[in-house]
Amino acid sequence: MRTLIDEIMEMETAPTVHSCSCQRSANKGQHHGAFQLWASQDGEVGNPEQERAAVQAAIAAGNRNENRLSDLIFFRRHPERNGRLIQRGEPGFQTLSKEWSDIRGGLVHPWLWRDIAKVKRYVCQAKDLAEVSRQAGRAVTANEVKNAIEEAVKNAVLWAMQAAHALRTSPRSAGVRELYWQAFGICPEDVPNWVSQKRQWRDVGELVAIRLEAAAKLLKDNWIKYYCSCRPFYGPICTENVFACSWQAYGRICLSGGFWQAWAAGDRIATGSTLLHEVLHLYFEFLQHERVWPIAVIQCYEQFVLRFNNLPVGGDVTGFCSIKAGACIPA
Repeated sequence: MRTLIDEIMEMETAPTVHSCSCQRSANKGQHHGAFQLWASQDGEVGNPEQERAAVQAAIAAGNRNENRLSDLIFFRRHPERNGRLIQRGEPGFQTLSKEWSDIRGGLVHPWLWRDIAKVKRYVCQAKDLAEVSRQAGRAVTANEVKNAIEEAVKNAVLWAMQAAHALRTSPRSAGVRELYWQAFGICPEDVPNWVSQKRQWRDVGELVAIRLEAAAKLLKDNWIKYYCSCRPFYGPICTENVFACSWQAYGRICLSGGFWQAWAAGDRIATGSTLLHEVLHLYFEFLQHERVWPIAVIQCYEQFVLRFNNLPVGGDVTGFCSIKAGACIPA
């Protein structure tokens, strides 16, 4: 029987499949507007905030079918179609199907995965809760602990999936290419000479996208067991001066003083990026190949994800992965 880990590891070797659902219909609307950073220059796209709100509202109402959610936005952009499905051979088929796929990958998947992500496996004993309360500077309940971890998981999944889609979009925007260069010091279109013949990804940009999607999937699918405290029993090397520690052999992440201090201060960027950082550690432990600088530097992944999502990047990230000078040549 295939496990989640088997599925995750196959993501780096399986061929990339881009598909469009042309078999569903949805209610039509009429929102039009500007491009998001990742968007192609082809076709008309809607106001990002309105579209995001529409997807969130539909998910909150119980609609978790990714094709129907994608149709919802597609027909809002194209009221002239009156709900007519995309048909192979119709004028503009390639442009329309790509637009639909971009909606699904860049808007629906991130928010749907964020909604699905739950924390079901966690440990927070009485002594652990007392330690969390000490770090937070106030009494913290067990329910608050679970909600704090789950919120961080959801944010990490959303940010990773949005950044991954930007790298999968073809052609990539100039803004995405610039952010990639500044994080990794190479162009996303590069194909290094250490690539195995078995690899199916087209370039290092797509490789990073695959790894971000794999990290999001590990967070989403409840494979990880969380510990609310890193007392010596759980992790002797993880002190209150750090945010978290992880152990791949056990699929375990424990949260330390830095995480709870940031949470108490309302710093949801720090808590979300902490879990993104630790799950990338877990994923990289499964990889016994291709750990070549800078594609194996977790802080470079963090920097790209945070900056793509217009979030501030802390010194703990830039200290390991500084913003690179220069730029990619035009694609």
